[in-house]
Amino acid sequence: MHEKALKIQLATLGEQHPVAATIFCNMGSSHLSKGDCGKALTAYKRALQIRLAALGEQHLDTAIAYMHMGNVYYNMSEHGKAEELYEKYFRIQQASPDMNRGDVTIAYSNMGNIFSSKGRYDKALQMLEKALQIQ
Repeated sequence: MHEKALKIQLATLGEQHPVAATIFCNMGSSHLSKGDCGKALTAYKRALQIRLAALGEQHLDTAIAYMHMGNVYYNMSEHGKAEELYEKYFRIQQASPDMNRGDVTIAYSNMGNIFSSKGRYDKALQMLEKALQIQ
């Protein structure tokens, strides 16, 4: 279904339109739900490219693309890459009044798990406490 919507969108508005990025994000989420991290990552990277070109680095939609990619790397146990992407996400979303509390909570929780796996328990607790404060 996403592929059909994407073909129509690309034909109508072009490959660099922000709506195309949203469709790529939706495709990434579907692939991730099916456990296909490789296809999910490819879709999220394409969404990020479009959002960077169309909206810029500091836009909240760009931050969300970083967060989605961080989730994929987290699921792949590539915690260093996940941490880097979550940090980008946090920097952008903290400047935005329109944050999605659910996304932020998940990202802080995942960061807490990453720090815990690295033996950085104080930092892990700090992240998990932030997650609880947001709810």
